[in-house]
Order: sequence, then C-alpha cells, then structure tokens
Amino acid sequence: GEQNFFRHPRAENESNQVSGEVQLLNEKKKMWYFTPTAHTCPNTLQLPTESMVLPLPSEEDLFQLYDMAFKNTHFGIR
Repeated sequence: GEQNFFRHPRAENESNQVSGEVQLLNEKKKMWYFTPTAHTCPNTLQLPTESMVLPLPSEEDLFQLYDMAFKNTHFGIR
C-alpha cells in the first residue's frame, strides 16, 4: 500500500524524463538532417527537403540552421 504510493510518483517522473530525452534526441536528429552540407571538390551544395517521414522544421529553425552553416569559417566567411 504505502510503499507503492511512494514508488509510483518516482517511476512516473523517471518515465517522463526518459520520454523528454527521447523527444529531445528526435529534435536534434531532425535538425541534423536539415543542416545544409557542401562538398568543395565537385562544388556542390545539398539543401535537404521534407520527406514523407520528416516534415520541414519551422522557417525560423531552418533560418538558424542555414545561418550557422554559412557562417562556418571552413567556407571562408568570417
């Protein structure tokens, strides 16, 4: 009785924490997928598009990803 009462909130809290971590990981994976990539030898730029599985992130999120990608000093922009 009492023992289960004290155990349940902790188990529920741990479950919520794991759920939140999985959700955060999925968001990070999605952002990584939509980050533009470049190959300098063939001089190509790949801009990912939405798919049946992954919809596009919000316009603001995409802008932040693209803005950071093009500011990278590897590509000569400082």
